[in-house]
Formats: sequence, C-alpha cells, structure tokens
Amino acid sequence: MAQPIAMPQFEGIDEIAEQGATEYGARCMACHGFDAISPGMAADLRASAILASSEAFAGVVRGGSRQMNAMPVFEHLTDSQLTAIWHYVRHQADVALKATQGTE
Repeated sequence: MAQPIAMPQFEGIDEIAEQGATEYGARCMACHGFDAISPGMAADLRASAILASSEAFAGVVRGGSRQMNAMPVFEHLTDSQLTAIWHYVRHQADVALKATQGTE
C-alpha cells in the first residue's frame, strides 16, 4: 500500500476539499479509487509528490505531462475545479496520515 506524503506547508481548506470530492468523483475516482485510495491501476495520489505544487498538479491534469502513462487530459477544467480536486486529494492524504498516527 502506498504511503501518503505529509505536506505540512499545504494549507488545505475544508470547504474547497468538499467541493473537490464531487469533482474527483466525477473525473478521477474510476482510476484513482474511492477516497483517493488507488485500487492499483493508477497512482495513489495521496502518495504523489506532484501534489506539493499546484503548477505540477495542473501540468499533469490539464497539461498532459503524464499522458504517455495513460493519464487522460482534462484541459477543460476550470481553475476552481482543479484547485478543488487538489485540496480534496491532499485532505485524503492528511486523513490517512492521521489514521496511521492514531490521531483521527
């Protein structure tokens, strides 16, 4: 199982993460898994260093930098939608980290 990465510098906003859950469910869940826990056919995003940078995340999701690895391009996503997905996945990583540390 992939180990979620701690990113204390990331200041997630719960309301944005909640919006991101809907966006993630509509676009990402089929490959990246329920609650952002990968079933194995795609990367476990909670353990991705790409999430450290909004620019890197946008480069993958909208820019197609992982297209050769079968990651589809979602160039139509608005900045708001992209940010919401980013916050949701980071929130899920934080939930997993707290659970392993027994603080949730």
